[in-house]
Order: sequence, then structure tokens, then C-alpha cells
Amino acid sequence: MAESTIDIEDLLALVLVPFIGGVALGLFTLGITIGDGYELAMVLWSGSGVEVTLAAVLTVAGFGWVLITNEVLDGRAQYETWEWGIIAVGALAVPAYVLVPPFSDLVNDYDVIRLVLALVQSGSLVYTGWTQ
Repeated sequence: MAESTIDIEDLLALVLVPFIGGVALGLFTLGITIGDGYELAMVLWSGSGVEVTLAAVLTVAGFGWVLITNEVLDGRAQYETWEWGIIAVGALAVPAYVLVPPFSDLVNDYDVIRLVLALVQSGSLVYTGWTQ
């Protein structure tokens, strides 16, 4: 976990999470079948107005992987307050979109919010992978 470098264990997440996160946020759709009939937009669980998709699960897992491998979650990372804010928005964008129906309604009403969330998520992920 060297500073100011991209670690090899983060590469797959840094490539896939921005892309899959865009699918999870509904920024774009993709009709590729993965494995035995799984699609990124496939609903894994639904109830109470919440739909958890494969893309959302993979996005959260990938972001979590980068946070863990870059020692963000164990308290050893030294960030300023604004950096923590960007990391929090990036990490919580997809879970909030999936689990909070009023938030997903807001994002769905304004495409620019969806785009900004996807960009912040991508940027914060790469920033986290680079700085720690």
C-alpha cells in the first residue's frame, strides 16, 4: 500500500467499479450476459420499493475492496475533512440510490445528478487507490 501509486490488487476494481457503478446508477444499460444467465441489471432482491441489482452488489464490493486494501477502514489513512467527504459520497452513492427510494427518485428525475454521482464515485475511488 504505497502512497501515490496504484496498487496491483486494486487494478480490477479501479477498472470495473466506475463502469459497473454507472450501470447500477442507471447512467447506461448493458445487455451482456455473465456466466450462467446473469446480467448486471438483474434484480437479486426486491421489496418495499428497493431493488438490489447485481451491478449494485459488485459496485459496493469493489469499492469496499479498495477501501480495505488501502487501509481506509482501519483508521491508518490520513485524510483531510474534504477528502473524507468525497470518499463518503463516492462510497455511499450506489447504496443510497438502491436503498433509499426518495433519493433514487431524485436521481432518476435529474440525469445530471446521476452523471455527477457516477463521476464523483469514479474519481473518489481512483483518488483513494492512488493516495494510500
